[in-house]
Amino acid sequence: MTMRQFWPGLIGDLAVARESDRGQAVVGITPAPDMRHRGCATEAMTAVVDRLLVTVQRITASCDARNTASAKLLRRVGFEQWGREKQYVDERGIHTEIRLFRMSGEQPRRP
Repeated sequence: MTMRQFWPGLIGDLAVARESDRGQAVVGITPAPDMRHRGCATEAMTAVVDRLLVTVQRITASCDARNTASAKLLRRVGFEQWGREKQYVDERGIHTEIRLFRMSGEQPRRP
């Protein structure tokens, strides 16, 4: 069976922005709606984080405070929440709170 037969379309996206001069990276993930709750996002994020921690000291991520699934994913992979900030999303006219997460190579990753 080929990967195309197993996943017949886009399963989502995962973005990484490295700040090499600061030894940091920022990650974000958006699973396709029909691919949620299948473990794909956890597997992909774990692989990317494992690779990044070889070359950077800190990884950060954020999510809308209303998105509890994303917060659970980040914690499951080993991120810790370190703050919150208010944000205004102009194009939708929404005021929301953003959860801020971080991970370093020194902290324990998973239980």
